[in-house]
Amino acid sequence: MKIDGQWCENPIKVKDEIKKYFEMRFATQSKINLNMDSVHFRSISDANMDLIFEIISEQEILEVVKQCGCSKSPRPDGYNFYFIKNNWGIVGQDIVRAVYCFQEMGHIPHGCNAFITLVSMRNNSSNLNDFRLISLVVYKEISKILANKIKRVLPLVIDKSQSAFFSGRGLLDIVLVVNETIDYLKKENLRGEF
Repeated sequence: MKIDGQWCENPIKVKDEIKKYFEMRFATQSKINLNMDSVHFRSISDANMDLIFEIISEQEILEVVKQCGCSKSPRPDGYNFYFIKNNWGIVGQDIVRAVYCFQEMGHIPHGCNAFITLVSMRNNSSNLNDFRLISLVVYKEISKILANKIKRVLPLVIDKSQSAFFSGRGLLDIVLVVNETIDYLKKENLRGEF
């Protein structure tokens, strides 16, 4: 890896440089001060909050594994969701324990960081700018499980006039509706009636 223009093969120095680079890259650039005192948002009731924080079931974890594409995100050793699905009887309990550990502790244990890798974005990459971070297996499962839980209560806090963030509705749907309305009004010559 090139560090400050010099080739470096020391694994410890390369590891430290990668960590420092991505910490700086994902650091908050500036603080934005917004005054939201006069804005009132819908909130989720305690009963609905229980839907989000209920214990993750082993079946829920297995369903998320089944939802993931088989060839997505192979680890450096080549293991992907195809491997995990076909060997669930062998590796399933380890994955379930990792997810339960996350739910209990609120973070993924230090030893599980092997599930994150750098992917080269071009041939013969030698600079950190040439790499992108991707999260694998346990991270993907946990994020999908959390997303599925949030999907249950999201309609309760999004205004009905909102056209995005609803299943079956897209951001461009409202553009289409407005466009069709304008077209209709032009055809009917009703422009001045608003």
